[in-house]
Amino acid sequence: MTKAYKSPGRIGRSGLAVILVLSVELLSIASPAAGLNRKDKFWEKADVSGVVDAVRRHRGGVSSELECEELIRLNFKYLYFNALETDRFLAMPKPDKVLERMSRVFSLATDLRSALDEARLVSIAGGELSELRRATKKIRDCAGGIHDTFHDFFKVDTTGSFNVDVRAGVEERARFAEYLESCEQILSLLNQELERYFLNPSPGIVTVSTFRSCSIPVLSLCLERLSLNLEKSLLE
Repeated sequence: MTKAYKSPGRIGRSGLAVILVLSVELLSIASPAAGLNRKDKFWEKADVSGVVDAVRRHRGGVSSELECEELIRLNFKYLYFNALETDRFLAMPKPDKVLERMSRVFSLATDLRSALDEARLVSIAGGELSELRRATKKIRDCAGGIHDTFHDFFKVDTTGSFNVDVRAGVEERARFAEYLESCEQILSLLNQELERYFLNPSPGIVTVSTFRSCSIPVLSLCLERLSLNLEKSLLE
């Protein structure tokens, strides 16, 4: 038995007008500049205290509050208009959401430093394999948090890749010590990239060497996967 198919009737002018109006409204919602523009100067009025605190903790308190605030406001303006993944948003995020992401990235980087220091103490003390796994998971969680906070929200402006050589057939504690050295190397590069991306005295200027460097998502994902691989190997 053949199922009959009834073709829908033509859309009248009034129906077409409604569709056009809805289309215009949706486009206005999705517009990158919806509701805010440079005339608003929201970056001058925004409460950046949370980011200032996170940055100063990450820097070990060596930076003055005023210096941090000036850099944050300067970069906040640039990031909002030029460095967000606007193609992935239905509507532009509110400015405070951008500040929350900035604060979280630096807080997680500080936690990562602490987790790495704790892991080194466990290694020196000759901790059990279960302790090494827990220390590795802490590092992995921090690295994964940085990646998830940045990825699909901020644009990547560099193209570099990062490779880590993992030796096979190495005793667990020796492997853990080598892992910590790789972590230190990645964290050093990650901290440099955080400063360049979020606290740049000249935001938007990318040199050839910078363009070839590793991005925040690449470094954090590399550290996350390296940690996961070690966790699995310590279970064997």
